Amino acid sequence: MAALNELDIEMTHVGNAYLDALTKEKCYAVAGYEFDSDEGKIVKIVRALLGLKSSRAAWHMGSAIP
Repeated sequence: MAALNELDIEMTHVGNAYLDALTKEKCYAVAGYEFDSDEGKIVKIVRALLGLKSSRAAWHMGSAIP
């Protein structure tokens, strides 16, 4: 994105670093405005997210869907 807009990057954070791994925990969230017609619905999280206790272990175990 930065390259397309000819911007310099001074720092970054990868918030979806573990998305190729399945979560070991049962996690649910309320869908935000980004989900248009599904806003406010309860959604099940099936992919490991940065911040979950088991995300790093799940990623290292290679629990990704082939």
